Amino acid sequence: MANLPKFSGKYTTAGAYERPQTVLDKSGFIYAKTLSDLGQGFNKALQGVFDKRNAEALQARKNEEENYKFQTQQQQQLIGQLAKAGINNDSLYKLGFDLISANSKLSLDIKQAQTQEDRTKYMNQQARVMRKLGEYQGLIAGIQDSASTYSSDVIENPSKVGQQGGVATVGTDQNKDYNLGMPALTGTTKNASSEYYLDEDMNFRIRLTSDQISKQTEKGYIDQDAGLFLSFDPLTVPNIDKEISDVLLGAKITDKNGNISQEYVDINNAKFVTNDQGTMRYAVEATNVAGAMATTQNARNAMIGSYLQDPQKAQIIYQQIFGNNEKLEIGGGSESSMFTPESERKFVAAFDKYFEALIPQTKIGKAQAVSTKRGRGTSASPVSIEKINAIEIPFSEAPGPATEFGQTPKRPVDILKLEGIINTLGFNKIRNPYTVNGVTVIEITKSTKGRTSGPKATLRSDMTGDQIKDLLISIQTGEDAPVREQDPFLQYQIN
Repeated sequence: MANLPKFSGKYTTAGAYERPQTVLDKSGFIYAKTLSDLGQGFNKALQGVFDKRNAEALQARKNEEENYKFQTQQQQQLIGQLAKAGINNDSLYKLGFDLISANSKLSLDIKQAQTQEDRTKYMNQQARVMRKLGEYQGLIAGIQDSASTYSSDVIENPSKVGQQGGVATVGTDQNKDYNLGMPALTGTTKNASSEYYLDEDMNFRIRLTSDQISKQTEKGYIDQDAGLFLSFDPLTVPNIDKEISDVLLGAKITDKNGNISQEYVDINNAKFVTNDQGTMRYAVEATNVAGAMATTQNARNAMIGSYLQDPQKAQIIYQQIFGNNEKLEIGGGSESSMFTPESERKFVAAFDKYFEALIPQTKIGKAQAVSTKRGRGTSASPVSIEKINAIEIPFSEAPGPATEFGQTPKRPVDILKLEGIINTLGFNKIRNPYTVNGVTVIEITKSTKGRTSGPKATLRSDMTGDQIKDLLISIQTGEDAPVREQDPFLQYQIN
């Protein structure tokens, strides 16, 4: 029998095959557990991402709701503000809405900025938009103010436009755009429209169109900086008539009623004007205009200087009041004005001409009835009265030198020559001319049928031509003319 191998150890009945134990390979379990742990970690991480995304989405939603609420409130305020201002303009509403939306979006961008650099960038952008929103508020106020001013100055008072004290229609290039643009802005002209927008430099601009603008502008529309257009002041036409009137009154050339003072009446050129029926006559005495201009020289220079110092006012006066189509040219830079010497000369000449025209050219006396009745045997027909009015009264040379204002004493009537003239009309001297206190006097009459001595009058060399005619007409009507005393004041004429 072969020998069996020996095993070391203690053997019992519970041998190796009694309760066998299986030897397991646990490496698979370890791998599975690892996958499970990794999966759980991945799921947690993914859930974290999902949670984060949900939180961001929720916050974004909240932001959107907040922005919507803000924008809605802002829009409602915007609509209310425009309505309160009486403004109904789609482009202006859109402009405000876009600014509000941009501000809201930038608020969100600032909250969601990942870096300080982005945050700073968005904050700067929002600050610019906020400034524009502030300007937008001013734009609304500007529209309201300019429309209100235009309404009161032009729409409600059209007769004052272009008149002294009213809004000026000329003066600068801007005046034309204002005159055409404001009706388009206010909707008071045909096919009017106004559009507001931001240019690439974020400046508010306004584009205006209408039938008038299409016909009277090169581009067919007006496009300007909105703030400048709305704040433009066309100014009023200076009331220089009032200023000139005050100067004339202050110099005592006219009285408070605007009538020429007796001191500035040129009596040598006075005339009587009789109506066509020969029943009424008026003494028309010419004004010594040159004397009045000499007296007011300093005052006129002061007025001219003040106007020339204000270029826009000077342009308005020169074009609107003096009626010149050309403009005064800026240049030269003299102490007296900013205009060229030629333009300054033109303004002065136009002003003096206008000033002179405002001086009353004549003084009209009260209407006097011309008697045509038979008085003391004499009949005064309109024909005979007209013949008297047609007389050229002869005057001698002035008796003295000129005054400092260029005036010379009144020329006396040449009585001897006058006697020869009136003899042809049937007037005769009662006695030869004589002198009283340096004044030559002649007594005249006119023969009348059935009367021993006709009506008479005394003519003096210190009378005016029309005063003499007045006495001749009195005799012609058959009445004794009143004796006229010497004038209590000196009267002058201009050589």
